[in-house]
Amino acid sequence: MKIKLTRRSRFMLAAGISICVMLMCSQRTSLALFGRYRIYRDSQIVRCLPDYRWYLVDLQDHGMIPGALYSFSARGLKLYPDGTNMIKILKGSEGDHIRISRQRIYINGQPAGTGLPLALEAGIEPERFDRDYIVEPGHYFMMGEHFRSYDSRYWGTVHENQIVGRAYPLF
Repeated sequence: MKIKLTRRSRFMLAAGISICVMLMCSQRTSLALFGRYRIYRDSQIVRCLPDYRWYLVDLQDHGMIPGALYSFSARGLKLYPDGTNMIKILKGSEGDHIRISRQRIYINGQPAGTGLPLALEAGIEPERFDRDYIVEPGHYFMMGEHFRSYDSRYWGTVHENQIVGRAYPLF
């Protein structure tokens, strides 16, 4: 009898085997692996990256690639305490032109997102978030995929010293 595994089942099996192998390795090896990587869980009800809840973060990968996911430490955000780990998509970096309006978000003239729904829910006029600027050196414009993502359109850019590392979705 042949057992047919789904894609998710194959991934879970491979992940379980990998974890067992890491635990069986010498203490020095496992410390090196766990010293470089962290696993984060997105516990929000409305997730900015809806398809995933668990992420592997490479603490040593700070090579900022547009469109990739990065974990950063929140600082000065009204809805989250300083130090909260957040994961967003790198959408804009040094020299990129950002234009935020009530209807759309543009990066270098290309649509990157729609609206400011959280402003309306908080009772703040969306026009307060209207901005037109160039991303400064050492700063990054981060966004989620969900239209209700609390991201750079509300709080501005993330400084390079807030970047924790590149994030990889697990499941």
